[in-house]
Amino acid sequence: MYTQNFSVCGVDCYICDSFEDGCRNCDAAKECDFLLRHRNVGTTACPIYNCIIGKGFESCGQCELLPCNLWSEFKYSGWTEQEHKQSIIDRVELLRKMYGR
Repeated sequence: MYTQNFSVCGVDCYICDSFEDGCRNCDAAKECDFLLRHRNVGTTACPIYNCIIGKGFESCGQCELLPCNLWSEFKYSGWTEQEHKQSIIDRVELLRKMYGR
């Protein structure tokens, strides 16, 4: 049910500034253009992407732990804490609908 206009963690690719700048999406890139631009983590490998691939899933929507601690820890630096929490709520709702959970 995963679609290419959403990242594996439910981010709408079309509203992400990295998408407009040539993001290759989670599946194509195997790395995260968003991380390159907005996080100082010393890697381009998204920990959320690595987690779901390691579990053999297409997206977090298939995981019983949705949302896990990685979601809380992985925050866009330009957001307030409230914006981050709302993003998690919105993405969880979307992924649950996509996967009928």
